[in-house]
Amino acid sequence: MGRMSRFYATAGRRVVAAATVLALAAALTITAGTAAAAAPKPRPGKLTTVVLSPATATINPGAKQAYSVQGFDAAGNSLGDLTSQATFTISPAGSCTANVCTATTLGAHTVTGTVKKISGTATLTVAQADLATTQTVSDASPYYYAPITFTTTVTNTSSTTTSTGVAASVNLPGAVVTPTVTPSTGAYAAGRWTIGSLAPGASATLTISGFAGDVAAGLQTVTASVTAATFDPNSANNTASASEASQPAPLLPVLTGPSGALDVCPPTVTVTWTPSMVNLINPAAPTLAPGTFSYVMGCANLGSGGCPSPTSAPGNQSFISFNNTDFVVGADYLISLTIFPVFGANPNYQDKAVSINVGSPPPYDTAPVFSGVCLS
Repeated sequence: MGRMSRFYATAGRRVVAAATVLALAAALTITAGTAAAAAPKPRPGKLTTVVLSPATATINPGAKQAYSVQGFDAAGNSLGDLTSQATFTISPAGSCTANVCTATTLGAHTVTGTVKKISGTATLTVAQADLATTQTVSDASPYYYAPITFTTTVTNTSSTTTSTGVAASVNLPGAVVTPTVTPSTGAYAAGRWTIGSLAPGASATLTISGFAGDVAAGLQTVTASVTAATFDPNSANNTASASEASQPAPLLPVLTGPSGALDVCPPTVTVTWTPSMVNLINPAAPTLAPGTFSYVMGCANLGSGGCPSPTSAPGNQSFISFNNTDFVVGADYLISLTIFPVFGANPNYQDKAVSINVGSPPPYDTAPVFSGVCLS
């Protein structure tokens, strides 16, 4: 029994020893894995390349551009920001103070940054473009309600440089009726025309179209003033203006009623002509208000005979009427109309009598003319 106990004890020690060996092996495996994971990255190599940022830039004459420098080894590994270690030069003209360079000579310049005799370059362009603005108006003295157009033109006079960030302030004339703004490029809002970029020699136009407004409103002026992000060496031609002032429009009398042939045989019926008037320049315009004018209508025989008396009341200004049977077969007649504006009642229209009659120059030759015929 004693020997057997020793056997089991020995066996137990062997089991324990085996477990210990396994634990140690596992620990070694974990330690090796951790050591492999924590292995340091390869150290960057020697500086072989420097890169300047920005690689390209455009400035106005005399403006300044700041640069930064990044370093890299032969494998492309970053060596970090080396700006503080770099020296900067610019050619063919200009100067650099620390990492800030400037030039006034137009054209492309090369900026060189050097660290430990390793250099990189960037391009710095000095640009300017002279913008010229013109302003015109289609008619400086339009009749009331005549079509009117203001035109703004902006031109890049440079033959080599694109002008960027171009915009113009262009006011709307307050008395122009129903103005419509049309830019050839860009957009217009709240008095500002955003153009964008203009290539060398290119132009952009903006039109303001409408109808000439009230005479009493006086002079209407549109002023355009242009600016740009690109340096403009000549500001004297950046602003332009044009003006118009409406003048009283002529009136055109209109008679509505029979013309051509009129049946003058029985039965007897009443024939009527009704007067009206329009703006001779623009028939859509408002005309004289009631009480500010008077009409005079009449009848004439274009042959040797007379004209019958109207059946409408004498002095009636709303219409003129006749009995058809009072006219003679074969005779030619006309109905005339004259407008008499009240002096000073409406400054938008001319203060003078206007008539339509046969033999008047166009468009005042539109009086109704008819011949008496018997159709029954």
